[in-house]
Amino acid sequence: LFCTENTVQSPRSSISSRENHLAETQSHTSIISKPLATPDSNCSKSSVTKNTRSAKRKINLKRTQVKQIKKKINKITNKSAVFKWENKPFEHNVTLIDETWTQNQESETAKNIRKPLDYFSVFFSDDVWELIVENTNLYSSQVKTSSIGVTKTDIQNFIGIQLAMGLVKMPAYTDYWSQECRFEKVASVMTLKTYQSIRRYLHFVDNNLQEDDNDRYFKIRPLLDIIRRNFLTIDEENKYSIDEMMVPYKGVRAGSRRQYIKNKPRKWGFKIFIRAGISGVIYDFLVYGGEDTFRQHTFTDTEELLGHGGKVVIALCSSIHVKPCSFVYFDNFFSSLELLVLLREKYGILALGTIRNNRLRECPVVSDRLLKKKE
Repeated sequence: LFCTENTVQSPRSSISSRENHLAETQSHTSIISKPLATPDSNCSKSSVTKNTRSAKRKINLKRTQVKQIKKKINKITNKSAVFKWENKPFEHNVTLIDETWTQNQESETAKNIRKPLDYFSVFFSDDVWELIVENTNLYSSQVKTSSIGVTKTDIQNFIGIQLAMGLVKMPAYTDYWSQECRFEKVASVMTLKTYQSIRRYLHFVDNNLQEDDNDRYFKIRPLLDIIRRNFLTIDEENKYSIDEMMVPYKGVRAGSRRQYIKNKPRKWGFKIFIRAGISGVIYDFLVYGGEDTFRQHTFTDTEELLGHGGKVVIALCSSIHVKPCSFVYFDNFFSSLELLVLLREKYGILALGTIRNNRLRECPVVSDRLLKKKE
């Protein structure tokens, strides 16, 4: 593997040379647009024709040079490294740890969890409840003359009701308190008026703190940060899968936050990139927010060349507790040869994934058409 940076012309010089070529092209075009000489002129008809053909050849030459410059720029942009391929049997040069995870293994985090509420509290810790209580009361005081004065217990009951409504669904949320179809496990916890009041003023951040309009998730950013921090405290395995998941949502109030992925079972919703273990437990996540997806991550110049999918892998792998000899698996949206080399050399992480044909870097593999014939 060797870089081609020394042979790369700077983008500024390439652009300036391209402008010079276009200027010369325009000058030749003006020659063609001039009227032909009359019989009374000193130039003969044959000489005019000869000059016209010469001008056309020069124009075609300049256009060819401009196209070559474009191809060179694209080649520099899309091909950050050159790989040399050898036709010989593949040999492993790493010692793999023989460690197979089973469901009988119990982590230190799981030993302290004996009830579903204990597991839920690992992610919704006390500072989450304090955040919601503080900002809900603050927002209500900003809108009204006084705060609604919700407590931690009120917010916990409200979240519990929201979870129950997701399991037992009714046409309208008021039906849970109606006489015809009253649902006691909801109606007995909180009155409809209290529920509507919390629902009206529920907040996770002070609106006056918003300075960056690019953050699509400003309204819940503090909540996401705390929950992600709690995810990172879980005892990890050493084999992970990185992929995207959808949080279903078909509403119209999410704006650009709502995404559509046709190949997913739930096509509409919020897209989140996750790093999960063999057990199915999520250890880290990254909420998709367009250009603002990586607002909390910084990348080197080499990592920037990996594209969006590659940077997702780098961001999620950077939080692995023990990186050397960890295994990461992902699909062709993320994978590239440069990414595999970077994970191995920088972090000691072994990676495996499918890859697209345009990322093979001239590797002489058998085409899909021939493979289908062999079947």
